[in-house]
Amino acid sequence: VELSFNVGKGGALYRGLEYIRTNVVLLLDADLVGLQEFHVRNLIEPVLKGEADITIGVFEKGRLATDFAQKIAPLLSGQRAIRADLLQNISDMEVSRFGVEVAINRYIRKNGVRVKLVSLPGLTHVMKEEKFGLVKGFKERMKMYWEILKNVYQGGR
Repeated sequence: VELSFNVGKGGALYRGLEYIRTNVVLLLDADLVGLQEFHVRNLIEPVLKGEADITIGVFEKGRLATDFAQKIAPLLSGQRAIRADLLQNISDMEVSRFGVEVAINRYIRKNGVRVKLVSLPGLTHVMKEEKFGLVKGFKERMKMYWEILKNVYQGGR
């Protein structure tokens, strides 16, 4: 799916829903470092086998900063596999920029969805400060946290 302007992760995901032709959808951040086939398997297999409705990947044995962030807030991880039918039922996803994970988590809580946290050893991502430099990266990080908090406290609207 190619979009002519940035609609955020939630908007892009929402627009892509009409193209889904599988039972399981894999969500991965675009800036992952060290992604390997076994990471994808770790995420998808529990959903395919009916052991979980959604898996959430947690970085481990990668970089201290990203591992630590994932340990404190694993439910904000962007690495997920989810049943397509559930993903299509999440109504406030399109208005979520960085808060798409929060929108999915809200749906999980309200609907008793079975979640499994899975380890993603050696996987990490490029931090905003590395992408944009220290000052702009920090501003981008704060903007991301603001969007997430807004989504949590305003119910995604």
